[in-house]
Amino acid sequence: MTIKLIDPITDPRWDKFVENHPFGWICHLSGWKQVLEKSFKHMKGYYFALLDNSGNIQAELPIFEVKSWLTGNRLVSIPFATLCDPLISKSEEMAILLEAVLEYSEELKYSYVEIRTLAATSLMQDIRLVNENVYKYHYLSLENELEEIKNSFPSKTRYNIRRSMKGGLTVKQAENEKDLLSFYDLYCKTRKRLSLPSQPYRYFKNLYRYISSVGKGDSSFGGEE
Repeated sequence: MTIKLIDPITDPRWDKFVENHPFGWICHLSGWKQVLEKSFKHMKGYYFALLDNSGNIQAELPIFEVKSWLTGNRLVSIPFATLCDPLISKSEEMAILLEAVLEYSEELKYSYVEIRTLAATSLMQDIRLVNENVYKYHYLSLENELEEIKNSFPSKTRYNIRRSMKGGLTVKQAENEKDLLSFYDLYCKTRKRLSLPSQPYRYFKNLYRYISSVGKGDSSFGGEE
């Protein structure tokens, strides 16, 4: 097997592999690369693929170069993603991918490599990896019926839902830039209330352009950011 850097935007093999892998999700896709690189000038993605002798992808690991005066220069898989499991099926694949990434990191003289994983943890037993449980993940299982999910919420949350519904609150999917600007205004107000910085508007605009509108033929948001 050989390691190759793939451009997922021009090579359809990457997204096809993501869509068929049990660990694959939205942040592995080529659209995420476009969102990050067009929104943040200090980030650049490198997509490592493990190929067999026939050129078929057997495993993947996307890594982003992040240059920051605050946190230091490093490689991350992947920025702005809560999780980004290596797309592997056995520990041997992880060892080969890790070797390539560490060589690249050493060449750039970067301080460390960060891989955010959950589902693939059991396959990542390489002694060169250090486990750091410094993050908390918040997620909600949608496997049960709607009423069961609602009943699992704390009483205060259920009360706030009922109150919002009685008050006529509705949910609308953004269809144009005016809708997106309305969302961004609410987002910034919420972040300010929580004393948290807001991501730039171009990040959300690119999320819509390269993720939300994919396959919908929507070009109403104009040019790239």
